[in-house]
Amino acid sequence: MQTTNNAETTTQSIKDMLDALNRHDADALLASITDDCVFENTGPAPDGTRHTGKQEIQEFFAEFFKNAPNAKFTLETMLAGENHATVMHRYTWNDSPGGGDPGSVRGASIFVVRDGKVAEMYSYVKG
Repeated sequence: MQTTNNAETTTQSIKDMLDALNRHDADALLASITDDCVFENTGPAPDGTRHTGKQEIQEFFAEFFKNAPNAKFTLETMLAGENHATVMHRYTWNDSPGGGDPGSVRGASIFVVRDGKVAEMYSYVKG
């Protein structure tokens, strides 16, 4: 059953999740999503990978935080409604365990929020 939020709740729920992501705070990130959350990552191209449920999402982000310890997502703009939002962002990194070059990529994510938590997250990038 889809619970109706208001745009303010939807916006804050997404900001809370992105803040946890930028702090690399796995516990806060998991607290900001539903138990049955669906996350579609951008890689590998062209379709990305789907992660369903807190366990799979926790495993993905544990590896992500390890491989990109200074990764940041900068919110550029958000268009939010009662249960959905579209977010434009810039993902930046300045290190990697293999000594890769710093860089950034712009992207967009589509979110569904249920009961004040992120229930679905579909991510896309340019390039």
